[in-house]
Amino acid sequence: MNSVLAEGQAPWAGIITCVDSRVPPSWIFDVNPGQLFVVRSAGNTAFDDGLASVEYAVANLGVSLIMVLGHGGYGAVSAVLGSQPLTPLLEQLVQPIRASFSEGVQDLEQGVESNTRSAAATLTLKGDVLARGVEAGPLKIHGAVYDIASSRLRLV
Repeated sequence: MNSVLAEGQAPWAGIITCVDSRVPPSWIFDVNPGQLFVVRSAGNTAFDDGLASVEYAVANLGVSLIMVLGHGGYGAVSAVLGSQPLTPLLEQLVQPIRASFSEGVQDLEQGVESNTRSAAATLTLKGDVLARGVEAGPLKIHGAVYDIASSRLRLV
C-alpha cells in the first residue's frame, strides 16, 4: 500500500473536525489512508488556514463531500458554556464558537450542534471555491455530531 500512497492522494471526502484524540476520522468512517482529507482544530471552526486547506482539496484533489464533524463531550464548547476565565489564545479560539450560539443554547449538546451547523454554513460564506462547488452541484457540505460513547454519527 505504501507505493500507492507515495504516488499521490485521491480523497473522496474532506473532514473538518476537532483535535480530540477520541475522534479519529479514519476509524469512524472505516477508511484507509489516503481516502479522507482531514483538517483538525480545537473547536472544528472554519478558520482561514483550515478553510484554505479544504478549498485546495476541492479544487485540486476532486473532493466532493465536506463534513464538519462535532462530537459529544466537547471541551472547547464546554469552555464557552463555562464560567472559568480563559487565556487570551483560548478566548480567541472560542470566539467563533461563542458567535455560533443562538439565544436558545443552554447545554453542551445544543452548543455542539449549533457550532457544527454554523461552521458548515460558514464554509460557503468565506470560501469562494466551496460556494461555487455547492452552487454548481458536485460539492455537498454537511454537519454531523459523533457520539463518543455509542460510536454513532448523527447529521445535524
